[in-house]
Parts: sequence; structure tokens; C-alpha cells
Amino acid sequence: MNHLRFHVRDIFNLALGERGVEYNPALALHTPAKCKLGKELRVLTAADIRSTLGVLPGRERLIVSFGMFEGMRPG
Repeated sequence: MNHLRFHVRDIFNLALGERGVEYNPALALHTPAKCKLGKELRVLTAADIRSTLGVLPGRERLIVSFGMFEGMRPG
């Protein structure tokens, strides 16, 4: 999960450099030291992913894509 946090931090650093934002809110993100085990996970199919991304506007599509393709999952 750390790598996702680093991607978000870098995106905001780029926006800071281009004066698109006034501060980097990703600096406040942290990875919990210990997480509880969750329920059995449901894996998305390719069709699920296409339909999910197909209904989202650009910004939300980017955020959800990071979560799905960059490993934002337990463990």
C-alpha cells in the first residue's frame, strides 16, 4: 500500500510545482502499522473493471484505476 501513497504524493508534488494546488494533502497519509484480516475477497472480472471505469469521470477514473491496478488491497 505504500507504493500507492507514494504515487499520490508525487502527483500532488507535481501539482504544487505547477501551482495547481496550494499544499500536498498526501503528506498526511500514513500506512497503518497493523491491519485486521478481513472477509473473503471478491475479485473483479475484466468486465467488472470495464463497466466500473466506463461510468466514472476522469478524476475519479484515475483514483479508482490506481486502486485497482497499483495494488490497493489488503496484504
